[in-house]
Amino acid sequence: MTFRTTTTNRLLIVFGLLFLLMSGASFSAFKALSDMHKVLNRIVTYNRELRTTLALATAIRDQYAHEAHTIILGNTSHLGYHDEACARVIDLVMKMKAEHAGIDASERIAAIENTSKAQAAWFREQVLPAVLEGDKDRVQAGHNRILEMVGSTQIELDAVATDLASRVHDAEQEADSIAASALQWLFLSHGLALGFALAAALYLRRSIATPLEALGKGAQQLAEGNMDTRIELDTKDEFAVLAAQFNAMTRALERHQARWVRQEKLAAVGRLAAGVAHEINNPLGVMLGYVRLMKEQAGGKFREDLEVVEEEAVRTQHIVEGLLDLARPIDVSDKQVDIGSLCNEVAERVAGALADAASRIDVLGQGRVSGNEQALRQVLTNVIKNAMEASGPGGSVTVRIERGDADDLVIHIDDSGPGLSEESQGRLGEPFFTTKPRGTGLGLAVSRAILESHGGRIDAENRLGGGARFTISLPGSAPGDDDPDSRTRA
Repeated sequence: MTFRTTTTNRLLIVFGLLFLLMSGASFSAFKALSDMHKVLNRIVTYNRELRTTLALATAIRDQYAHEAHTIILGNTSHLGYHDEACARVIDLVMKMKAEHAGIDASERIAAIENTSKAQAAWFREQVLPAVLEGDKDRVQAGHNRILEMVGSTQIELDAVATDLASRVHDAEQEADSIAASALQWLFLSHGLALGFALAAALYLRRSIATPLEALGKGAQQLAEGNMDTRIELDTKDEFAVLAAQFNAMTRALERHQARWVRQEKLAAVGRLAAGVAHEINNPLGVMLGYVRLMKEQAGGKFREDLEVVEEEAVRTQHIVEGLLDLARPIDVSDKQVDIGSLCNEVAERVAGALADAASRIDVLGQGRVSGNEQALRQVLTNVIKNAMEASGPGGSVTVRIERGDADDLVIHIDDSGPGLSEESQGRLGEPFFTTKPRGTGLGLAVSRAILESHGGRIDAENRLGGGARFTISLPGSAPGDDDPDSRTRA
């Protein structure tokens, strides 16, 4: 169907302009975020360098503290701690040199490093021997020299820390400025976008209100249960297509609702029939017992009449059993069932049990499915038996097993009978519908229920060359080895 995309064009233009406007605002926001990210990275770097500087100052004070304890105590008990402090000072100096690569503080850091090394050497070479010898004058002079070195180092560290703190402050002010500018632009751009969006909404509201209102009313009528609701639009745009699809949907809903009602009726009938069947089965069994007992004692015409009663009672019992099968829940297991072997088994039994049926039955192919073997045997028995009875003496039946769509297993049962009438195709699987003079009309209904419980289905059609074809589809097949040769049963 060809139509003008007027509504699409309107939406594309409106949302395209809105997209451009928002893209401009977003670009500005992203640029501001990028600038902010760079400034924050500088702040993080400066703070890291500042922490290293302060840690170095603390380490130098620790070094001096252990030197002072050695002088006060007059022994070597703090030399191990002193060595650890000296090592930490050297590590922090190296870390400070690596971190301050982008800051012009190389001379100060070099002075700090040299002074720290000189302090450690002076303590080891001059002060410690004087302490151990008990020379107080030399100890005092050495201590004064260490205080000068510590003071010089602290002055350099304070200068570096002050410079870093100043850089952090400047970066924070720059970040505040970027954030304020970005917020102003975002408020302005979003205000413009909001105004444009409101204008666009009013425009679109006027241009598409009528078809939307019609669609809304149609949906409301459908929700109220009016399945024959139809929406007619004179336009040639997307709304006309949507209205046509809505009308198709309502027609499909009508069909699905009718099918659901039929299924619910069948379910209700099945539940009722199950209850009635249980009540009938017991007296029916008693009646059959008495009839068979009377047959043994009767003769002549009366015995023939009792045989007719027995035959009809057995037929009634078969109907009751069919009703129970229709209402009984199917236990679908995950057991693997060899469909090829099962078809051959059923074919042998049916061919041996039916005298006035097809004289030839061929089973072709192999396959496996997960399911209830007994229930699937019942389905195949019903369908194959019907096909052989329809073919009649001298006729033939072919059972072909093959892979279908989505790896389903498909079983085609073809017969050489007269085919299916239009009424038979439309009422396939309907309980109590049968074309046989003595049939109950429950076999295919039970078979359909079993297949649906397995996630499968059964379909029927007339073949071009004559006869009928029943097709059974079962999901999730595990195909076996194909057997190109048929297995014939008489």
